[in-house]
Order: sequence, then structure tokens, then C-alpha cells
Amino acid sequence: MEIISRDRIRHMLQFVVFGRQKSRGETFFYFHAKAKDCCWGNNEELREQMIKWKKLRKEGYIEFKEQNNLTKKIFGEEWYICVLQPTNLLECPSFDICGMGFDDESYLITGHIYFFKRIENRDAVFKYVMGK
Repeated sequence: MEIISRDRIRHMLQFVVFGRQKSRGETFFYFHAKAKDCCWGNNEELREQMIKWKKLRKEGYIEFKEQNNLTKKIFGEEWYICVLQPTNLLECPSFDICGMGFDDESYLITGHIYFFKRIENRDAVFKYVMGK
């Protein structure tokens, strides 16, 4: 596991939220473990990913836990979070501990954190993947 400093995380979040022009259609961002950076995604990419996630959820490998659907402020702006987590870490070794620092607190969890600007998008992902 690689530890990323709080300053590096804040710099990544600052860049992703303020430091660049978003491409049209980008609706969420996430921390990309292999790239070790935050990346934006669009609805088309998300739809493809949601189909894969739903299949993995039905097979019992991953889940979104409702208690991890959070609202956090990043540099004063509200973002809506959901966290993709393994059901068994031994069967899903690609998952690692991920941490993010927010205006009010830090957040450390095993899984992949996805940040949405609109609560409707976050909730739609959760409902589709979890079948609720």
C-alpha cells in the first residue's frame, strides 16, 4: 500500500475541483489507484462501469454500502460520495485503503471513492448497482 500525504491529496482535489477546465459531460471524479491521481469521468464511461459493477455485485464480489453515501465539502463545495467496496478483501486484492481529506475531516476506507456533483447521479449509481 502506498501512503499519499494529506498535502498531495489536497493538491489533487484542488486541481480537480478548480485547476482545470472540465470536458463537456464530465459528471464525477475518482481517485485512480494506478495513475495515483484524481480523474474525471463522464456518463458514458459510468454506464459501462455500472454494468460491470452490477455483475460483480450479483456474483458477491463488491458492494456499495448505504452508510458510505456521504455528502462532503471540498473547498467549500458540496460533493456526493459513494464507495465501491469488496465483500472479501482476499478475493479482491486490487482494492486498497483510500483516504481523502475534506474541509471538516479526513476519510479513510477500503475501496474506491467516487465523487458526484449531483446527488441524483450518486443515488442512481447506488440504486442501479445494488438493485434497490
